[in-house]
Amino acid sequence: MADTASRIIPTDPLFSSQWHLYNTGQINGAVAGYDINVTPVWGDYTGRGVLIAAIDDGFDETHPDLVNNYRKDISWDLGLNRQGAAAVGAGDKHGMSVAGLIVETANNGIGGVGVAWGAQLVGYRSSLIKSNIVSDFSNAVSRMLTAGAAVSSNSWGIMDTPFDAQGSQAELVLATYKLASQGRNGLGIVTLFSAGNDRQVGADTNYDPTNNLPFAISVAASKANGLITGYSTPGASVLVTAPGSDPASIVTTDRLGTAGYNTAAGTVGNYTDTSESAFNGTSASSPIAAGVVALMLQANPNLGYRDVQEILVYSSKRAVFLNQDGVETTFNTAKNWNGGGLLTGHDFGFGNIDTLAAVRLAETWQKSSTISNLKILDGSVLQKSMSVAAGAEAVAKAHFTTNARVEQMTVTIDLDATRLQDLKLELIAPGGTSSTLINYPQPTDTDGKAANLPTHVSYTLDTVRDWGEALAGEWTIKATNKITGSAVTLNNWSIKAYVADAAIPQAQIFTDEFSTFITLQTGRTTLASANGTQINAAAVTSASTLDLS
Repeated sequence: MADTASRIIPTDPLFSSQWHLYNTGQINGAVAGYDINVTPVWGDYTGRGVLIAAIDDGFDETHPDLVNNYRKDISWDLGLNRQGAAAVGAGDKHGMSVAGLIVETANNGIGGVGVAWGAQLVGYRSSLIKSNIVSDFSNAVSRMLTAGAAVSSNSWGIMDTPFDAQGSQAELVLATYKLASQGRNGLGIVTLFSAGNDRQVGADTNYDPTNNLPFAISVAASKANGLITGYSTPGASVLVTAPGSDPASIVTTDRLGTAGYNTAAGTVGNYTDTSESAFNGTSASSPIAAGVVALMLQANPNLGYRDVQEILVYSSKRAVFLNQDGVETTFNTAKNWNGGGLLTGHDFGFGNIDTLAAVRLAETWQKSSTISNLKILDGSVLQKSMSVAAGAEAVAKAHFTTNARVEQMTVTIDLDATRLQDLKLELIAPGGTSSTLINYPQPTDTDGKAANLPTHVSYTLDTVRDWGEALAGEWTIKATNKITGSAVTLNNWSIKAYVADAAIPQAQIFTDEFSTFITLQTGRTTLASANGTQINAAAVTSASTLDLS
């Protein structure tokens, strides 16, 4: 972490309460240092020149802490089909807090600040009703492309019960593909979605199509001690974690006066700075991460959307999760992160976002990874169908022969299950890394009320856990059916690999966590050129010695 002297500390009166930006241990349960490490970056980058799109339930377009960075002229109400994205009803308050987290103005004597307080925000208002939000999102795509947006922030999902929205998956995939392939002159708009707040009801990001997209980033939520919140939805598709708070403690903009979360009259009601009004959830973590992406894109406007994903994978901090009870950690078989494999987890993805590390890698990034040089390869499935009796396990295998480096893997299934809650489905890579794709989904809705699960699932499941691994070899899906279950029939399945155009990574990447991980795996101290012919230590902030003998 950079020295305090190099930090930019805004003068805004509520900045001292924004622990997600600068954590000094100022709230109960906070541990100093567990923030997004952004204050050392603001001296160089504030997001200037970057346009961020937020789709939400409306914005207070006259808020004095937002108006300078808000593009009302190109904002749009998707439901009412008119210019502007102003909040309409009393319930429209979520979007205003999201907006402030991204672009709240700095050093203006009021409120706090946003992560990318030099960027601009275009708003798209939706009712966020689950029956129409997907079509609203699709309609916003063309507007984002026309407006020249670089980042798309989405703090919403569409799942009520596991897989109940499977019919919307194809439309979401197409919409995010358009953003990735057509945005920023082919570099791709970087799209982020909140991972969801349904951990306590057994949810998984793979059950909601918004969190299961190879062209978008799924963001989990951490609290002020760096650990995963009690609500953040886990899953193999989670890429990164950002502050969400637990309990609620995120300070951001609110609707003016009595409208919004803070119902106090006058200017004291303009921010979520009371215990009763504080914002939280993965609804906070996604826009915070979106602000970080804006800083990365200002640092290097030539980054492709896949470069942004990969930089977040390699720059995020994750050692804190090694000892968190109930949180799974796995070293995958990549070779180029701190001398070895990437630590990953279904709960936190590849760790807590670190702005300084991400920006330093962005500055030194020497490739441009886009749709145009992405390879999507089909695996050769050896057994397309199988039946799994109650109390049994079964496996089916597929092969890849191409020597390629994995970014993401998807598995498409067509299955029948009378009791889906008794099924666990895993994808096991050639090197042994396991991704849980279905994890005994609970027959409840997101409010914890009893609900029916579908008996037929036709759906594609995504995992990022194999990032950096070698593709060639045998990939296995493993189905486990509880003894209480009835037979599960996998009618058909297929597997695709989303891989880099070069099998060997250009660089071996080192971060400040190198010293931690060599104590766990001493082999990390020996480097081989086969794992990358360049060394990128731009994310390291302490003195380092390299022995190249």
